[in-house]
Amino acid sequence: MSRVQIGGMSVFLVLLLAISATQAAVVRQYPILDSLQHLENPMQRSVVPFADEDNYRLPNDTIPSHYAVSLSTNVHTGDTVFNGTVAITLSVLSTTTKIVVHARQLENFTASIIQQGVTEAVAQELTHEYETEREFLTFSKTGLTFPEDTTWILTINYQGHLRTDNGGFYLSTYTDEEGNTKYLATTQFESTDARHAFPCYDEPSKRAEFTITIKHDPSYNAISNMPVDTSSTSGVTVFQKTVNMPSYLVAFIVSEFVFSEGELNGLPQRVFSRKGTEHEQEWALTTGMLVEKRLSGYFDVPFALPKLDQAGIPDFAAGAMENWGLATYREEYLLYNTENSTTSTQTNIATIEAHEDAHMWFGDLVAIEWWSFLWLKEGFATLFENLAVDLAYPEWDIFQTFHAGSYQSALVNDASANARPMSHFVQKPSEIALLYDSVSYAKAGSVLDMWRHALTNTVFQRGLHNYLVDNQFTAANPSKLFEGIAKAAVEENYEVKATVDEMMGSWTNQGGVPLLTVTRNYENGSFTVKQSVYTNDKDYTNDKLWYVPINYAESNNPDFRDTEATHYLLNQSEITIYSGLDQTSWLILNKKSTGYYRVLYDTQNYQLITSALTTRPHKIDPRNRAQLINDLYRFATSGRVPHATLLELLTYLPQENQYSPWSATNTVITLLNRYLSGDADYDNFQFYVRELNCLTETTGQVDGLVEKGTKIEPNLQSQVYCNGLKQADDKTFDFVFNKLLNSTDQAERRLLISALGCSQNTAQLEKFVSSSIEPEGLRDQERITVLSPVYSRGEVGLLVAIEFLQKNWEKYGQLNSGFGGVNPLYSDIVGISAYTVNDKQKEALQELVDTVKNSEYVPSTLQASVDSNVNANYAWLASNRDPLMTWVAGFRSGSSALNASILAILACLLAAKLF
Repeated sequence: MSRVQIGGMSVFLVLLLAISATQAAVVRQYPILDSLQHLENPMQRSVVPFADEDNYRLPNDTIPSHYAVSLSTNVHTGDTVFNGTVAITLSVLSTTTKIVVHARQLENFTASIIQQGVTEAVAQELTHEYETEREFLTFSKTGLTFPEDTTWILTINYQGHLRTDNGGFYLSTYTDEEGNTKYLATTQFESTDARHAFPCYDEPSKRAEFTITIKHDPSYNAISNMPVDTSSTSGVTVFQKTVNMPSYLVAFIVSEFVFSEGELNGLPQRVFSRKGTEHEQEWALTTGMLVEKRLSGYFDVPFALPKLDQAGIPDFAAGAMENWGLATYREEYLLYNTENSTTSTQTNIATIEAHEDAHMWFGDLVAIEWWSFLWLKEGFATLFENLAVDLAYPEWDIFQTFHAGSYQSALVNDASANARPMSHFVQKPSEIALLYDSVSYAKAGSVLDMWRHALTNTVFQRGLHNYLVDNQFTAANPSKLFEGIAKAAVEENYEVKATVDEMMGSWTNQGGVPLLTVTRNYENGSFTVKQSVYTNDKDYTNDKLWYVPINYAESNNPDFRDTEATHYLLNQSEITIYSGLDQTSWLILNKKSTGYYRVLYDTQNYQLITSALTTRPHKIDPRNRAQLINDLYRFATSGRVPHATLLELLTYLPQENQYSPWSATNTVITLLNRYLSGDADYDNFQFYVRELNCLTETTGQVDGLVEKGTKIEPNLQSQVYCNGLKQADDKTFDFVFNKLLNSTDQAERRLLISALGCSQNTAQLEKFVSSSIEPEGLRDQERITVLSPVYSRGEVGLLVAIEFLQKNWEKYGQLNSGFGGVNPLYSDIVGISAYTVNDKQKEALQELVDTVKNSEYVPSTLQASVDSNVNANYAWLASNRDPLMTWVAGFRSGSSALNASILAILACLLAAKLF
């Protein structure tokens, strides 16, 4: 990573500090991993299986071609009522007597229909029926038939209410600089909420053109996917007709927002946000223009609309949304304050903006046929949130953060015997919500990146161009992608070892991740590679096989730059490669760790690698160094290698200066702390990390802020606040707590929520967790983020969280109930169970489960989910506790091979996360 200096600190170190704190204190309800799949999820995760075989798809006898949508709102007063009219131009594909569309939470319907292309046609009034379960709104008239190959305009008048759960057409509020409450109306339609704003064919493949008209108070402005039409008047904003697009990508905002604007690559761009934040728009505007230029250049396909807007919304549960021509974001993912924002905020804005911009091609220009193929847009967005930023800011070496984040989370979450495939059949909205997970995002992005390297970027890039051009303004499935890449291989005269459909399909049509076991023959210089499915249970077996691309580096040829596949496991269990390796040469498969699999070596090769890392670590690529650490942790804790193999390899760390290996180390130590925090000999592990003089200085910085107003350097705020609050008095705690309540900076609020959970004072934590159900103070999307940084920081916080839920489970269960899916009460109880590691904690948790398990807020699977996590923790401790605690006890007595310089670095970088 480039070592550009910021305030005396390298970008590498700053990012490490920022990511360490981010990973440390997951401020959402997800206890371990927090990534963009959670940000874009239209519902909370549901884990209840579905057995209903009803068809939730609309009939295919009619199809829309144009919507004229007219909406009227008085949102400037806070009024939630809106009135609407939609005129749908539709074609009849097969003769029918009914027209069926979607609608959600709308009322007072009246409808008429008139045939097109018929002289003296007369509009006819229709009756309607509504089916709540499938949200089908059916129109018909006795004696009226809609013949095949006819065209009609269906006009529907209706009324609705702006929602308050951040979904559909919804109400958002904020406080302006004078302390006044301001209102705005905005949208979040993915995946099935366009039907809340207007009746429609709310499926991704049923594309149409849209003409949007919004009536609003003249003091407000309205923006939408397209530029404002010249026919607009004061208080009536008419937008130009869109291109052919899915309904869930329609967006509009009625507000007092202000904007900054610019133009690059012939495309006007604007960034919108509330008044008073204009000075924070520049970074998003600059990055947006540069990223769009890089994306359109890479695809060789121009952006399809005449403008691109980005808008920061005060209340926005989804996090970010790729509405075509009007992407929307939480404020913290769009606004950057040059004085107070961190480097982490800066890079987050760039990658999230690149993610949404990539969707303008993958998902918008080419839609998905159905939500079963969600990965076909989210996987590409995950890949290009990194690749586009890498092309825009190559000095960042952003793929190290991709490797530490998305790639690792995919490997961890895919290590289950029940892992689902990337393409996975769904029907219901609640089932669709389940797909917003690490498989659709992180795994899909990682698999696509693997093939980008294996087949060469040249073939991959041309394949994407083919896919986009051949399928633009339509909806596609994975076969269309494979066809585009296969066509590119022919065009580039590139030999593919099997069909692209077979190769890539082996990764999209089955779940799980491969384990490649490498056994060297030190006599003849060959090595054998055997594939099997990887799970955390080393005794699990399965007959799954993949088409696995392979390459390797070794001591005499340590070139990690060329990542093209040189060998393949072609749906076969093993191959032998005759490489002529010297007995003393180390061997590393999977250069730059671009292949989506884990690699297990024999004992002698691990010794050779450890020796090489100790003497000349930079001969091995940073991502491979990181993957060795990550893999060895998994292998050690699953009984595949001795714990000493991992601990001995870590002895090279004093020479490490790159992000991804330190992030891997951070992850390992954090996981160890998670399991060992309830141990009777926990103080030995604390000594391992904490006893080296970092907390004194950070505590002093917090005291300086409280007493003198001394500013804390932004990139160190997470660590300083967290460490300073661990032993803070009530005055200091209240200062930080009030700072949270009074802050209007969403990124700062997220940081402070995380930091307040670091307190180890029971009374302070009780005050903090109670804020999640207090009527004032926190935004709705923030309330469910409070408990995780408390219960994930150790036993004190875990017991506080359990007691709080025991007393307030009903109020907490009512939070955010409008989203559907998993309730936060259930989510946090399951999260707590992931950190429950001793009998005292287990007994307290079980009392809570017994209290709530028959309530309406949790599914019947609660006890099983809790038991699964707690039993897994106990099993982990039974297998790993003794060798690990023996080792750290040896360290404390001075017998450890891991020297104090490592501990000095770890203590300073990771103290906020661990203690």
